[in-house]
Amino acid sequence: MKTSLSVSASAMPRIPVTRKMISHTKHAYSFDDANSLLEDENGLFHPRKASDFPDISENQLAATPIVAVPTSDVSGPQITSSQNGMRLSSASVPKTSTKAQKQQDEYADYLELANSKDFSNLHALKILYVAGTDALDRPIVVLMLRNLPMKEVDPSHLLLFFINVLDKIVENEYILIFVNSKVTTENKPTFSWLQKVYHIFNRKYKKNLKALYMIYPTFWIKLIFRLFKPFISSKFWKKLVYIEEINELFKYIDKKMMDLPEEVLNYRTNGVPENKVKPMFGASLEEVLALENNPTGIPTVVEKSVQYLLQRATRVEGIFRLSGSSTNIDEIRKAFDRGDNVNLLQYEDPHAIAGMLKLFLRELKDPAFPIDFYDTCISTQTASSGNTEAWVPSVRALLSNLPAQNRLLLSFLFSMLACIAANSDVNKMTPDNLSIVFAPNLLRARSLTISQVMIDSPIINAFVRDMIIHQAALFV
Repeated sequence: MKTSLSVSASAMPRIPVTRKMISHTKHAYSFDDANSLLEDENGLFHPRKASDFPDISENQLAATPIVAVPTSDVSGPQITSSQNGMRLSSASVPKTSTKAQKQQDEYADYLELANSKDFSNLHALKILYVAGTDALDRPIVVLMLRNLPMKEVDPSHLLLFFINVLDKIVENEYILIFVNSKVTTENKPTFSWLQKVYHIFNRKYKKNLKALYMIYPTFWIKLIFRLFKPFISSKFWKKLVYIEEINELFKYIDKKMMDLPEEVLNYRTNGVPENKVKPMFGASLEEVLALENNPTGIPTVVEKSVQYLLQRATRVEGIFRLSGSSTNIDEIRKAFDRGDNVNLLQYEDPHAIAGMLKLFLRELKDPAFPIDFYDTCISTQTASSGNTEAWVPSVRALLSNLPAQNRLLLSFLFSMLACIAANSDVNKMTPDNLSIVFAPNLLRARSLTISQVMIDSPIINAFVRDMIIHQAALFV
């Protein structure tokens, strides 16, 4: 049973108590553990467990308010029964004897010093500034880490600058955007300096921070936060949002409500400015690989899509046959075209990922099976269909004549299709079914009449079907 005993801290600063004595009539209970009483958000203290007060019934506790008073034999605030309401007397505790009060006094000294300094040179660097307000009219503070002159300015002076800028802002709720693009060793603060900042910044900094958006987080930034984890409240982690690409930020805050530098808006984690990125959809395979400089030799959109589908969709009924959300498909397409580092795992709709992959393949300038090989594919299938011993070496010979990047792409795709087909008892996508929806995205002629399309369609479907069935023998 949870005890309802509580002590109000309204009569003194809210402080950690290192030793406590609770007296109720003739009974006294001593607590040497600093965590024996918990202070809630309303300034009320609660014992951790009812067993701390074995001599007191729940009715007695509910009926008798308690109050902290000084005693001669125990240092620190003392809690005894009272009929006059709940309060915590600070009479026995000198103002400067508590950790929280010492921190408040120290912060007041720093603030007084900060308000006496001239920071015009640091303001000009735009290290820390208010960039606007969000939809709830909360100020949006931007911290540009790359503008932080850690090697050129005394770190203590920088701390005073931060206090000077933020003190009035953090009296109320605020949002912080931490921009980590193009940071060098000249800008990185030391761990000890960050500890000092966290120590000096008092409760209002932490309580009134409603969201921290970390733009372009690097391994170093994430490591720093992990190192700080023992010192930071668990509530903080609910406020932290890592933003890998700038457009993700606009899901939380309207772009028009912020004043962010153009280089931040255009920056990409691969170092390519947004306005120089060419669209991936509609380009040729050769162009896509040249734009990405991807060492795997597989277009990123294909690589990420296949990884997603193998992880989440091999047993999804109707995969590649059922349509996904057109909104999601369009959103993902635009993200890849911008050069964003797209995280497909945030999407719960596997049909959208499958649809987006088919769209990419369909819009290649020259399909995965180049147009010049279309007639060869038709003739190979027609000549050897039904004769596996002749068909496999014929298709392997055909594949060997393809450009290396096309051969690698087809190997990657058919490996995935074979995995999908292996689960056809669950997903209902047999090699036949897969070939019907996939073949038109892999092969096409330069130009065909409607009648010729009707003749060729069953042939190219059978060609793709047999490639799925014999995938292991074709790509060795």
